[in-house]
Amino acid sequence: MFKTFIESAGELIKNPFTLIPAVCAMVVNLFVLSIASEAYFNVIYEVILFGNVGDSIIELPLYLFASYGKEIFIIAGAMFLTLAIGYYLTYVYAKVLAEKEAVIPAMIKTLGNAGELIGITLFAFVMFFIYATITYFLIVISFTVEIIGLFAFIILLTWFFFGAYAYFKFMFTPIIMVVKKQKLKIGLATSWKWSEKKIISIMVLLLVMGFITGIVGDLFLTLGSAFEQDFEIIALIILALGIGITSTFYHITLIKYFLTSEN
Repeated sequence: MFKTFIESAGELIKNPFTLIPAVCAMVVNLFVLSIASEAYFNVIYEVILFGNVGDSIIELPLYLFASYGKEIFIIAGAMFLTLAIGYYLTYVYAKVLAEKEAVIPAMIKTLGNAGELIGITLFAFVMFFIYATITYFLIVISFTVEIIGLFAFIILLTWFFFGAYAYFKFMFTPIIMVVKKQKLKIGLATSWKWSEKKIISIMVLLLVMGFITGIVGDLFLTLGSAFEQDFEIIALIILALGIGITSTFYHITLIKYFLTSEN
């Protein structure tokens, strides 16, 4: 596994052009965020800061949709696009590493997989919505119904573990779809089967990767802050570079881990 981290860092050093997709994705994400920023602000400002959540926690979803339906729709759209951009990056880097495509051609060719990207994004988005809905109702029952509250709380904890387990089992689906040329349904089944006996390894991979990207991100944040007062443009470039490096490293590491496990 640690060889994977070294090889991923080596890939970045050997081919700096691999930063291009991540930086482009960051720019698009910032544009999406700028469009949805007012909606985010309205909901966060009113709900979290002022606690405008209706008469009870049970009525919260209906109150939010009635009061902030437009904002919620915009936020959901922004989240969908952000998720799709993440899958786009995975596709691009999988083509670069598994199919030995050059970076720019891989970015262009991946646009031709728009149907697959929309499909997997829609699937993930719907699954997350269902999971979040069930989680919300379990939380409501745990804290409002005294008789079965403790039982519901135990189910809630079990539900959290199930969600994490399912995420680990399915997270390599987009990589498999590119590498093995599979459609979504088959890719999901392949990811589930491939990840058998690898859950602990995947958890360790994500923990170590999170630790590494956290350190690198903090380093670039500190470096950018040093230029913030007098050289704002330089500070922004440094921050963008840091985000690009950590994002690229994350995707390359996941793909190399899968390819190494396959070999």
